Amino acid sequence: MAGGGLRRLESQPHRPACHRAPDQGPDERSPADGERDGQDRGRSGEDQLHRLRCCWRCGVPGSRGVPRRYARQPGPVCREGHRQSGDPARWRVSHRHPRGEPLRHARRRPEVDPLHPGHHLRRDDGGGYHLRRREDFLRHECPAPGRDQAGEGHLQDGGPLRGCGRAIHLLRFRGSRRICATPAGQGRCENRTRHQRSSSRRINPTSPMKRFMLLAGFPLVAAAQPAEHGTFFTAPYGPGGTWNLYQTNSIPATWTKAQAAAEATPDPLGKTGKPGHLVTIGSAAENMFVYQQVRGHFIWIGLTDNEKWGGTEALSDRKGGWRWVTGEPLTFVSWRSSEPNEIEAGGEDGIAMEHAGRWNDWGMGSDGQSMPTHPSMTEWDTQAKEPVPGAIAIKPVLPPTWPVDLTAWKGTTKGTGPWTVYGDVNIRAASIETVVAGLVPKLAETDVVYRLYRLPRLNYRWPAGPPLACGWVDMADLPIHPNSQADCAALHVAKVRLEKAGTWSFNIHGDDYFAVRFPGHKWKSVTGLGGIDPLDQSVIYFANDSPDGCAIGVIDLPAGEHVIEVLLANRVLSTVIQLMATPGEITVEGATDKWRFPGHKAAGDLAWPGTDPAGWTVTRTDREPTGPKLTNLMTGFALANSGAGKPVEGVDKINYIDSGGAGDIEFPDPVPFPGDKPGSEDGYVIKANANLVIPRDGIYHIGFHADACAAMRIIGQSWKRLVRDTSLTAKLEGDTFYTEFPNGVATNAQVVGEVELKKGSYPMEVFYTEFEGPSVLSVFASPAGYAPRLLAKDGAKIEPDIDGLPLVE
Repeated sequence: MAGGGLRRLESQPHRPACHRAPDQGPDERSPADGERDGQDRGRSGEDQLHRLRCCWRCGVPGSRGVPRRYARQPGPVCREGHRQSGDPARWRVSHRHPRGEPLRHARRRPEVDPLHPGHHLRRDDGGGYHLRRREDFLRHECPAPGRDQAGEGHLQDGGPLRGCGRAIHLLRFRGSRRICATPAGQGRCENRTRHQRSSSRRINPTSPMKRFMLLAGFPLVAAAQPAEHGTFFTAPYGPGGTWNLYQTNSIPATWTKAQAAAEATPDPLGKTGKPGHLVTIGSAAENMFVYQQVRGHFIWIGLTDNEKWGGTEALSDRKGGWRWVTGEPLTFVSWRSSEPNEIEAGGEDGIAMEHAGRWNDWGMGSDGQSMPTHPSMTEWDTQAKEPVPGAIAIKPVLPPTWPVDLTAWKGTTKGTGPWTVYGDVNIRAASIETVVAGLVPKLAETDVVYRLYRLPRLNYRWPAGPPLACGWVDMADLPIHPNSQADCAALHVAKVRLEKAGTWSFNIHGDDYFAVRFPGHKWKSVTGLGGIDPLDQSVIYFANDSPDGCAIGVIDLPAGEHVIEVLLANRVLSTVIQLMATPGEITVEGATDKWRFPGHKAAGDLAWPGTDPAGWTVTRTDREPTGPKLTNLMTGFALANSGAGKPVEGVDKINYIDSGGAGDIEFPDPVPFPGDKPGSEDGYVIKANANLVIPRDGIYHIGFHADACAAMRIIGQSWKRLVRDTSLTAKLEGDTFYTEFPNGVATNAQVVGEVELKKGSYPMEVFYTEFEGPSVLSVFASPAGYAPRLLAKDGAKIEPDIDGLPLVE
């Protein structure tokens, strides 16, 4: 099949992406162009803007001064007379200054808040509108006092949340009416503002961080295309790969009621007579399966630390105290960065899944706890050898083979390099399943040649998108980009050549979905957010849309040549992929600095920063029980400057956790924070000082990994830019960069700055504020473009570079 598809491709003559249309000249324009041109000539030069039509592939501007009604219509010819080959030409509206270069594919202007002009809202995936900056949220209140007629709560002039707390409203104009921007249902406020209701979004007003998740605008939609309520699925996530039965439940209920309803329902299809229970999760693959199937912003799962089910109060401990309702061991966890945190006074004993499949503790609706309601999934432990009849059986992530063997392609492509890539910007990317379903028939088309690329490495992102959220190293020197910023997909194929057998680890970061396969070889293990396909163990994948989906897969490869396939798909915002490899079995990214892009050639010596022989001086200051509560960096600075802390000198490196509540680590063998006490702790600040040693003039990447507010400063040296920011909130200010609210996203804050330094020694400071949840802090550095290592005492060195995994050119 692959060979036949390839022959069809080779039989097609190559044509450039854009060529002159024989039947239309370069000056063919709309009838209104002349009138609009006259209007444009009457405007002042500096203020004049021209609306252009741009060829979607070559970017050549269309006719000058095209009115809006023409600019938004498809046209067959760009200004230079080029017609699009293969697909019909499509036009994007763009603007340019008459003396400047055109801005291609200009994005629509964001919605303007009608209450506060100058402050913009942005649209989320579910159609809701959210604040662009967290600090703006107190200026975007719904003006309706108290409760509206539907009983919903509104934010009052910077004060507390009023009403029942089920919804938080933002306003925008639609015609002459003010429309509340929450996603689903409708009602009417007291001030005649029509608003929308979401019965599944019940936010406890006493939980500021959970309230912030909605206000800050981070996507909380559980799946792009979840199953309908009551749908039965069967999947091999039982013991030994046996098939269990699952049912979606999109009707919100408290954790206690959802578990009781599941227990009261015997197995309806498997004929075992066993009672059901809230779903228990033993792997990343099962976690992704649940996340994609249940309709709701949050999804109850069967994990609790309540004594009734054998648990003990866990607070911020991520493993101790938690129990599955079935009593099975807790072998897999997927906590959100700031969770669990037991933030409510009455307790939070129920666990729900949220964005990117991360977990969050909530009140369970009994034992005096709050009563949030969410959808859920029921599981029956049928443990069948075959799929349960009457239920939808899951399928392998990737097809057995692709219609075209891209490794055998010898024809014309765009770009150069060992990776052959098919990119398509018209793929429906609601899920990884819809991507594969759309990609397979398109690969069989005869004009696939017009979408073929060659890349030197898998390290690219959408050029106009945010550069900071994804990847373990810097995404610089970007190759030709085969994707777009919206629904799109790309299949990347290369050949690995090994002289001898060995174990290799692969580090993949992607946005939104990815899958990696070595046909004919099984992965040994995977860590991070990705999992192994239970139906095809040659595939590891990540299927939960996230700004930084990541996985580390370990595989044994024999000597010889082996095909590697990498599928990437994007649903919204930036498209990103980064793949690196290293010899040996690695399960934590920071366990080695030997990660290299496959095909990398050693580039001489590398200069690694370190600290001087005195090491770090670390001072911890704890908040007094009656002192002000820590909420951000400024309150932390005030506590640190009180002089109440006791310094610890000669510290080798900064790689700390709370022994009773450790956050997600990126470097192995962390140690407890200075002054650590038994159990989880909140309410303290860490200040670390050292002399940074630079062994050679050059550009360096230096950063921190933290769960809470943190800052870094090299005194008197200006940072060039941020190269990584998974918090999505970091800022540069002179010789300092910092992040205030990394808790707003699913992962911890990894913030890395780029700085150019001469050989020598520089005083530096790191500051960290811990105010809730699990705790982690690491400080690391690297030469620009390489994987980092911890910034260690007397660690400045010059060492030789190494080659990456060999690829067939």
